[in-house]
Amino acid sequence: MGASLMRVQNNIFNIRSEIGNYGFNGRFSGDAIADFLLGSASSYDWSSRIQVDLRSWNTAAFVQDDWKINNRLTVNLGLRYEVTTPFLDKRDRMGILDNYTDPANPRIIYAGSEGDDTYNRAMVAIDKNNFMPRVGFAFKLTEKTVIRSGYGVFFQMFEPFGDSEFLIGNPPNAFGVNLASSATVPAVLLRNGPPDGALTIQRATGLTFVAYEREPNQSYAQQWNFNIQQELARDWLFEIGYSGSKGTHLLQRYDDNFSPPGPGNINAKRPLNRMEIPGTGVVTSPLAGVYGYHHNGNSIYHGLLTKLEKRFSQGFTLLTSYGFSKTIGDTCGGAAQGNTGGCGFQDIRNLGMERALDNQDVPHRFVLSGVYELPFGRGRRMGASMPAVADALFGGWAIGSIVTNASGRPYNPTTQGNPANTGSFGVVNRPNVSGDPYSIDRSVQRDFDTSVFTPNAANQIGSAGRNILRQRGFFGWDFSALKDFRIAEAAILQFRFEAFQFTNTPRFGQAGAVVGTPTFGQITGAATPRNLQFGLKLIW
Repeated sequence: MGASLMRVQNNIFNIRSEIGNYGFNGRFSGDAIADFLLGSASSYDWSSRIQVDLRSWNTAAFVQDDWKINNRLTVNLGLRYEVTTPFLDKRDRMGILDNYTDPANPRIIYAGSEGDDTYNRAMVAIDKNNFMPRVGFAFKLTEKTVIRSGYGVFFQMFEPFGDSEFLIGNPPNAFGVNLASSATVPAVLLRNGPPDGALTIQRATGLTFVAYEREPNQSYAQQWNFNIQQELARDWLFEIGYSGSKGTHLLQRYDDNFSPPGPGNINAKRPLNRMEIPGTGVVTSPLAGVYGYHHNGNSIYHGLLTKLEKRFSQGFTLLTSYGFSKTIGDTCGGAAQGNTGGCGFQDIRNLGMERALDNQDVPHRFVLSGVYELPFGRGRRMGASMPAVADALFGGWAIGSIVTNASGRPYNPTTQGNPANTGSFGVVNRPNVSGDPYSIDRSVQRDFDTSVFTPNAANQIGSAGRNILRQRGFFGWDFSALKDFRIAEAAILQFRFEAFQFTNTPRFGQAGAVVGTPTFGQITGAATPRNLQFGLKLIW
């Protein structure tokens, strides 16, 4: 049993564009450089700094026991309890657009404005239900066969966000100003700088707001496995098993002021059209997108895993594994762009349509690795008495390899432009699809059948699901050869030759996935080709 206490600090100091960015386009003299020399800026962009000193606590306690029932069966039991407090800023420089407490009347709240307790300073409640059981067993079926299984729950500790659109990004703690010129008057004269009163919240442009669930359920994963291990012969082990994982309350980010598909002005179609910033007299309208953070994502993974291992003996070791798996989910990741091309949401009113193959789905993955000390040379099985010159050239070598063969990852087809007229961040337009895109022979010029895709109709979302395309499979062979030269009793000079992508098999990049562009369906790039290197290392 035990306990832990951890203090987390995240001190952010981002000046952004606090000095300002000046633009010169030749509007006043006919030449941009001449405008610069005259000091007549056509535009000036400024933003306030983001500076916070975030603090959080992680407190945990656990108890665990191994119950040896008999000489064949051992049961592992455990329970962990953990609480992570939401981040507080030492000087309460955060805010939240609260559309959770009273969805019909969203409002901006500042840290500490309604009380100095943790909830009103962090604006997010503490999740105190984080119990994590553990259970497992190991059973020796025969002298050469062991069965193992386990189950556990694991909570996410704290949010891995920096100064991206989080609670420190709400105005007036964070805002920007854009000054534009007229036909005859520059936005800013360099000799004067921005005029007094220009860089205030009252002159702010393009304000963005951040919303977060006030009482979120912390993200967690359930993991389980069942394995059978069999000793095949001396130093040889075979393992086959099943592994599963389920993610619950995963964090998603999408537009909380979503403009649904349809005709008309994008901002005018949004459910929230205005927002007052308390204490400033500023009302922003029309209102654009709102960064909304929600713990409503889910994922599920199932995998068949096999492994064959030869422990190092007689100068040889081998490890090979094969995994056959499937991962399904509905999240794109914490960032709006997710982590695969074209990731996003078509219509947040129907998040069920986003449930599909997950971004990291790799159905097949085979890996073989090994090291073999060649039996030639002094002190080895063959050539033990070979001359010193021959031993220096041919004796004492060892070779190794890592061979990988895996399926490619899925990705999304998208439509050029915004036919659905939804707009804002984290939103994608997927095309309509009328057939199997992989019913043709794949080539670099046509990696999939582009004829089955058509742009989605105006003011409508497309029929293509998420992640219906897949990158080419991956094959790689990394090879190494090394030899040790003993130059003294306690010193060895090691020569190494290493070849990455030894066979130079092309690792094609993702094909163009945007309907309506010249590269749609074409592969225009590949990963790094074969790379050879030589090295010397002194070991003493």
